[in-house]
Amino acid sequence: MAMLNKENDILCAAGKIIETYKTSSKIVLITNSISVLPVEIKDKGINCLAEGDNSSLLKITYIPPDADVKPGDEIIVSGLSAVFQKGMPVGIITKVSERVSADFKTATAKVFYAKNILNKAIILVPQKE
Repeated sequence: MAMLNKENDILCAAGKIIETYKTSSKIVLITNSISVLPVEIKDKGINCLAEGDNSSLLKITYIPPDADVKPGDEIIVSGLSAVFQKGMPVGIITKVSERVSADFKTATAKVFYAKNILNKAIILVPQKE
C-alpha cells in the first residue's frame, strides 16, 4: 500500500495488506511496532532497517558506525524489500544517535505520509508474467 504525499505528489511506502476479507482488508502501517522494512539512505548506498514504533516515526537501525548519516537525509525502500518497489520514498531522518550500540548507530526518521489522512490509499498489485 502506498500513500500520495500531498506536498510533492509522490507515492511513498505506507503499509502492507496482511489479511483480506470479502469487502475489506487489514493493513499494517510501516509505523506499526510489528513492522520492519529494509531501507537505504538515498544517494549514499547505506542499507539499514526501518522499524515502526506506533507513532509517525521510524527507528532506523543497523547503520554502520562510520556512515555519514545526518538529519535531512532521505530514506528510501532498498532492493531487499519483497513488498515495495526499490527507491520508493519512506521518510526523512530527523535525529542520529551519538552512541554506537552493538557496532551500529541508530537514527529516527519521520514518515512522508500524514497519519491523519489515511482515508485514501493506492494498492500496488504485482502483475503476472
